[in-house]
Amino acid sequence: MQVQELLIYPIKSCGGVRVQEALVTRYGLALPSDPRIYDRRWMIVKDGRHLSQRVLPSMALIQPSFVENGLLLRAPNMPDLLIPVSPLPKEIVHCHCWDEPILGLRYDDTISHWFRRLFQSNDQIDLVIFDEKQFQTRSSKNKPDFPNAAEDHHVAVYHDVCPIHLCSLESVTNLNTRLEKKIKIYNFRPNIIDCWRDVHIGEAKLRWISPSLRCLLPTVDQETGIKDPNQEPWKTLRNYRLKPDAYGIKALLGIYLGQINDSKIASGTIHIGDSIHVIKQELVKALNQSGRLWNELNSENGSDCQSEIVTEELQVTDKILVHDVLTNINADDLREELLNIYPDVKHVKRWQSRDESKAPTKRVQIDFDLSENAKTILQNGFIDIGQFRCPATALKPSGRLQRKLKNSSRSDYKPQIFNERAIQQMFEEQKTTIERVYALF
Repeated sequence: MQVQELLIYPIKSCGGVRVQEALVTRYGLALPSDPRIYDRRWMIVKDGRHLSQRVLPSMALIQPSFVENGLLLRAPNMPDLLIPVSPLPKEIVHCHCWDEPILGLRYDDTISHWFRRLFQSNDQIDLVIFDEKQFQTRSSKNKPDFPNAAEDHHVAVYHDVCPIHLCSLESVTNLNTRLEKKIKIYNFRPNIIDCWRDVHIGEAKLRWISPSLRCLLPTVDQETGIKDPNQEPWKTLRNYRLKPDAYGIKALLGIYLGQINDSKIASGTIHIGDSIHVIKQELVKALNQSGRLWNELNSENGSDCQSEIVTEELQVTDKILVHDVLTNINADDLREELLNIYPDVKHVKRWQSRDESKAPTKRVQIDFDLSENAKTILQNGFIDIGQFRCPATALKPSGRLQRKLKNSSRSDYKPQIFNERAIQQMFEEQKTTIERVYALF
């Protein structure tokens, strides 16, 4: 694997700048010739709150370029605008980035007027720059809506969560096989274009922090600034790029990375063509095992369970029909009803959240054995019971776990694995909806 492209997005939610090399810093990718210019150091705000392509898709047409002592901005039907990096503005303003408070230095009214004219707005729209020498960064750690493995030294400036975003060309190629209208990888606005735990790229040593949760921003064409009317590729991603046990209904594509070493502001330079070395592969789990199986596996020193870690490629191509169904129905009532309707359901049990205080409802886990005569309510990647639509999760057990399950008389958990084509065939052949199940809800 090699780095195919490097991009720095100096202004949040505006165009990216392709570079041949980039300095990896605590605050994101920086320009080696001028480290004062780094990723998402600038942000456009309306009344102090960040603006993004989610609300103003035309922001994609603001194209920065690097010039001596700053940025040069170009946009359709607008004069060029020079944004100096020195001297810094003097006025400190209180801003919010994703509801988190952060400070910025506001540029003068001339620059504010340029943006108001571009957006045809009379609102208070300003450009701010972050000053790492006097302002506190935002922590990437302990995000309530964004579970991650960030450590204390992992921080963000005006980024969504983390300073470095890596996206695989193979993942986007796979996505395009499912789309009528093909997209480009730039819709996802990554920094590094090629899930891993520790990654070495060039001189930089990086650590996996979290998957990138996809919102509606990738529906914006980065060349035209126009949103896709069918909300693609967001809708398609939600059909197969999900980990509902950890991230709910949010689709995943790409990963966030941070520095391994917390003692350095800069940890090395990466170049186009650098090899990507996965030093430690340890991804988030795709599915919680039953407590009994979990205890059995962890009690054996020889087990390679590790929460059943699987690679991104396997999660796309191998499926197990196990679903978490959101419901407030009594477990015994639902179990009795489902077992009557689906004789091939092996068992129904509650799935307990690791943090019950954040779980609005209980969950029911349904394991389908799926013999050739079994019916299924799995349709188009979702389990559909009345008003509830819950995504399917994916797991391919390791060879050792498969052998253990097969040979263990104590284990009652024997997952059935189907490839994607077989599941798609089941979608088409078994679109039966049971009225008795609907009545439950």
